[in-house]
Amino acid sequence: MRKYEDINVTLAYLFNKAMIENPSEMGNMPDNAVAVMQISGYDAFNKWAKSISLHHPLEEGQQVVYVVFTLDPQLAPRETTSRRIVQARVEDLQLQPA
Repeated sequence: MRKYEDINVTLAYLFNKAMIENPSEMGNMPDNAVAVMQISGYDAFNKWAKSISLHHPLEEGQQVVYVVFTLDPQLAPRETTSRRIVQARVEDLQLQPA
């Protein structure tokens, strides 16, 4: 679990950085939304991240948004670490409603 927690923190940092640097390209993030980090092709991490988000009750009207990262090069799940994510290039970042 510690590995997933580290990856989640790294992705949250990259997402916040993208929101600051390119707010118009990030689309409209709903106010007070819960952002769930996801990595294209990394099913085990994605399942973990979704399950963690379910532990936090939503406020009335609050939305969940999946923040899906596509990395270049795409890393094999066992090779995906915070360090490798930072070294990789974020090829694409999409906001998807839950």
